[in-house]
Amino acid sequence: NGTNAGRVYMYNGVNANLIYSVGGDASNEMYGAVVENVGDIDGDGVEDFSVSAPLSNGPCSVCGEVYLYSGLTGNLLYKLFGQQIGAGFGYAVAGIGDVNRNGVEDFAVSEKHWDGPGGFDAGRVSIYDGSGTSLNILDGEATSDWYGWSLSALDDHHIVIGAPLYDNPSLGKVYMIDTRTMLGRRVWVGDMNTFFGVAVA
Repeated sequence: NGTNAGRVYMYNGVNANLIYSVGGDASNEMYGAVVENVGDIDGDGVEDFSVSAPLSNGPCSVCGEVYLYSGLTGNLLYKLFGQQIGAGFGYAVAGIGDVNRNGVEDFAVSEKHWDGPGGFDAGRVSIYDGSGTSLNILDGEATSDWYGWSLSALDDHHIVIGAPLYDNPSLGKVYMIDTRTMLGRRVWVGDMNTFFGVAVA
């Protein structure tokens, strides 16, 4: 669907045969920048997955977009769109277990260029129910923190979030958040110019 639209391929883990592939909607949207297992969100017993297009021009320029697919069939379940120009919705995605305990897996999506209460490019992480309903929002602390550059689940109710440009000169910061209470459990700060938190796992 256009030059550099992007594509994701699903292969059989036993014989490496191609099962199906899914593709982006438009050119140069970075479709496939992030592919993440989000658990079984459609209830068919097979884990599903997300594909990010953080440069997607959905409702606005470079808002970003995340596609949710059935792992069984490759059919599109639904899409989520960013709502702020240039925010890059979908820069990182993580399956985070059943946060609201309704029997459906949930997930988190970051926008590292989100301009929020903390300031320009402070960043944001949004928590979604498996149906795509927004549950909670976590905002970066300060201007140019890039909160949400990295994102990873630790267990079924804790995530770690990286903000590698936190403070000047780029000390970087990593947050551990309890996704059921939205309270911070621990925080780590890096050394000068280390960009601590550029990757978390």
